[in-house]
Amino acid sequence: NNTISAITALPAAISTGSLIKLSSQTGTSVSSVEVGNTIITSTYSRYRIYLSGKVATDNVELRARNLNNGTENTSNCAHSYENLAQGGGSVSSAFYQFSHYESIGNNTNESFELVLDYLDPTSNTLATTCSYQFRYANTGDANRGEVGVARRNDGTETHNGIKFYLTSGNFAEVQLQVYGVTK
Repeated sequence: NNTISAITALPAAISTGSLIKLSSQTGTSVSSVEVGNTIITSTYSRYRIYLSGKVATDNVELRARNLNNGTENTSNCAHSYENLAQGGGSVSSAFYQFSHYESIGNNTNESFELVLDYLDPTSNTLATTCSYQFRYANTGDANRGEVGVARRNDGTETHNGIKFYLTSGNFAEVQLQVYGVTK
């Protein structure tokens, strides 16, 4: 029987891929978006996170912090980044920052998209790290892009979540998808 309704499983020779969708969220007028400990577990060591939307307040920056059982980590993060039009740099801070050179605007065309690889958050022998691509429109509606890497400077500390937030105001609208990468 070769009808589509007769298929109950894929043959072993057909790969089903290695990204497993774990979560999808949308929101309006929210101050932050969290990926918590029901999603970040020891099942996966690598996660792909997509975050996109618009900000309600003009001239803000997108940031993130690791979470330990819901508590924000507030120290010891390091970044290296490159603005695709203006050069790069390094910084140490208490958070991950994704817009280093300019702030995000909130006019009609001024949206943002972040693709983040979040690596080894539950390991107590490897530092929690991330690499990212961030596209946004500045307050003058100019298209901007940044790429970078960041880490928590403590390889013994485990994390079971990450929180995304703005320097002020709310996300006017936001979409988040989280995928686990099979081991």
